[in-house]
Amino acid sequence: MAFHVVVSGSLTLKHSLVEEWLAAPLLVDHLEWLTDSDALPTTLSTAEQLLSHLEAMTVAPHEIIEVYLQGDTVHVNGYLSSDVFEECWAAMSRLFASAAAFDANGSLTVLGYQGIQLGERISVVKGKATHRVLTVTERESAQQEPLVRALEERIQQRFDALVGRGPDTVMKGVNPFTGR
Repeated sequence: MAFHVVVSGSLTLKHSLVEEWLAAPLLVDHLEWLTDSDALPTTLSTAEQLLSHLEAMTVAPHEIIEVYLQGDTVHVNGYLSSDVFEECWAAMSRLFASAAAFDANGSLTVLGYQGIQLGERISVVKGKATHRVLTVTERESAQQEPLVRALEERIQQRFDALVGRGPDTVMKGVNPFTGR
């Protein structure tokens, strides 16, 4: 079954540790919740390689993937199909988890889009990376976060542009590919 997700998050490191984190080998095998390693090429063994891999990924015209390092902060925004989601989530999960050893702070959230009941969050706080499945209430709350709302607006604008709809004819909340 095909579905779409939105992915949003940020991760901040101490500026003095960014270069060390980027070059360090990924030491996340001890985290049992990181089980999708088959989805990643084995050549991705540092945070820098993961970042480059994610930055170079191509997606369908209606999808969005933005993963970039700006100063001491990694930013993530995405609207991904189920086909691309598995590989991206595996790489993003490892990227965030690897930063825990470098005193980073942040979170990465994935939510099912338009009725898909999916919600997970990776949190990096005080040297520890954790993963949890979000409850229905937590998913609903996460969908109202400003970054997620802004991403949903961008998704709708992208749909509108792809089908040639202008700003005066926008039907908010309707996916032009599914009609829902």
